Amino acid sequence: MKRLTDLAGISVATTVIALCASLLPAGASLRTDSAALGSQWLTSNVSTSSSLADVVQSALAETEAGGAATSLSGELTYLEQASVITTYVDGNGITPSAANDGPGQLAELIILAHLTGTDTQFGASSLLTRLLNTQQSPSAGTAAGLFGDPVIHSPQYDGTYRQALSLEALALSGYSSSDPAVSNGETWLLAQQCSGITTDGGFTSDRTVGPSKVQCIGQAADFAGPDSNSTAQALTALAMLSAPSGPGTPEHRALGYLSRIEKDSARWGYFTLPADSSSTALVIQALRAAGRSVSSTSTRFARGPLTPLLGLLSFQYTGAGPKQGGFRINTTGLYTTPDPISTEQATQALAFSFVRGG
Repeated sequence: MKRLTDLAGISVATTVIALCASLLPAGASLRTDSAALGSQWLTSNVSTSSSLADVVQSALAETEAGGAATSLSGELTYLEQASVITTYVDGNGITPSAANDGPGQLAELIILAHLTGTDTQFGASSLLTRLLNTQQSPSAGTAAGLFGDPVIHSPQYDGTYRQALSLEALALSGYSSSDPAVSNGETWLLAQQCSGITTDGGFTSDRTVGPSKVQCIGQAADFAGPDSNSTAQALTALAMLSAPSGPGTPEHRALGYLSRIEKDSARWGYFTLPADSSSTALVIQALRAAGRSVSSTSTRFARGPLTPLLGLLSFQYTGAGPKQGGFRINTTGLYTTPDPISTEQATQALAFSFVRGG
């Protein structure tokens, strides 16, 4: 669940980014250097004594960014323990089963295994089988094609997000849209895309919950209607599956929605909330997956001299010291230290290795 962010200071942040823009190196170099700094902060601040979610996300980020071998080795060895995998996928003390298994957690471990250059890390082949076994049958009504038991793992708040992660894991495992598991999964995913005048192209977490969900409208306080994070993760999955991207396609419409809800500071926020680093990172990963530049000032995602890349980097601590490389939740005084989740997601986005077209 996203946290409240950026209650003030958008104009100040915009001015700061603009003043710094001309002093920064070219996009690719800036992106990779910043990812390396983020990875270094994670190496120093996330360990096997951290939460399991942080260990997994940190390992994903550090692997993408080419992090320190020693730190990664410890994290990967820890995650390979069967008891640790069970706790992460099913919860502490829960018996693994197709109903209990968390599809998003399985997908993350499968993706991490592929990033390490091996299909065997964590027993990825068995994890893939477990992921496929969570998919609901074509006769399951509105849940048909959904990964994860809709009762035990309600899709109300993260349906599209975890569905997209599952499809990304399948894409990395060699599956394509011609495979039933993928085509059925895509069908459920695309059913969550909105088509209203103001919401067209955006994805909601689950359109089957409540009338506002069905209509793709609702209040941010109710987590109803389309949002930046669901849309970004869905776009990433579609790009990784090489979905059609021409005018009128779901991918093209998703890009249009993300452009419309972008802030003047070239950043994104969750629902109607102000900009935050996690939402901005997810969108940047999606744009890169779809082959869009995040550092050019001549694209639809630039806001004057500001680019999405500069927007994301406005959340990063760059000065020397223990904060260096870490990302804060927002750029106001509400949060004055780096946040592990923000740093993990930002580093993953900056170092993301799948980019359509190379």
